[in-house]
Amino acid sequence: ERTRSNGGLRRSPPKLALTDSAGPGESVRASVKRINKKDFFFRDNTWTDKDYDPNKDLPVVTIVRDSNVYRELLAKRASLRPYFEGFPENQRAIIVYKGTVYKLIPQK
Repeated sequence: ERTRSNGGLRRSPPKLALTDSAGPGESVRASVKRINKKDFFFRDNTWTDKDYDPNKDLPVVTIVRDSNVYRELLAKRASLRPYFEGFPENQRAIIVYKGTVYKLIPQK
């Protein structure tokens, strides 16, 4: 791409891709979602809670969306509902809530 400047041609600077610190050359979709004062970033095809740190030794619970366990958990912890229902049904999410990591996955 070129632009005119002072009668001559000069090259426009190259367009830079946003990359994740997880690895060189990996594209990152610049998507952020806020639910109840928590920020989630879309990376590696998963909505990931800003507070998530894979190096922390927190208990991890994997939940299949719309399963019996999913419904039981929402019945016991209604305060999780905005987080569990705040993402499209076909997408994954990692939610840190009260010292537990919830990995929400779509039904197959």
